[in-house]
Amino acid sequence: MLDGAAELFRDRGFAGIRVPELVEQLGICRQSLYRLFGDKRGFFLRALDHYAAAELDPLLNRLQGSADPLETVLELVRGWPDHARNGRCLLARTAMDGGDDPEVQERIGHHIGRLRDALRDALAKACKLGQLRADSDIHSLTGALLAAMQGVSVMCGLPHAEEHLSAASLGIELLLQQHRRH
Repeated sequence: MLDGAAELFRDRGFAGIRVPELVEQLGICRQSLYRLFGDKRGFFLRALDHYAAAELDPLLNRLQGSADPLETVLELVRGWPDHARNGRCLLARTAMDGGDDPEVQERIGHHIGRLRDALRDALAKACKLGQLRADSDIHSLTGALLAAMQGVSVMCGLPHAEEHLSAASLGIELLLQQHRRH
């Protein structure tokens, strides 16, 4: 049920789907939705956290458990367009939709912050292992990577995005290569 909800919210946004549509498309009864989640917003928050656990946690685990952190970051960067294209990102969609709900904003910040921290830690480990130049600014490099990756997630929803996605992925990889220790 949460997978289906995350997909619907990702495709149409929070404001783009009404409770009767959720109930019909997910095959649940309205009373169950309200009993389990309180309201549409509560259902959305649970679906958002479920999406992050299913999609983001495996990526974070790969970054955190890698013996070759630079190569793992490069693999993540190379695969990000496919990751984003195959499911577009509910986190990016929700961040783009904006809104004035502080709890939603906090959740998005939390999940994207987890990705930022895992990237930063992997890059710092790569520097410590001598894979990156000692003078690499890990903070700025992490910020550039995160911004580019989220930009790729946003671009996946645009028509004719393929050439831009390839260029963005290559640009991220070139940035990392410039910091590689030779």
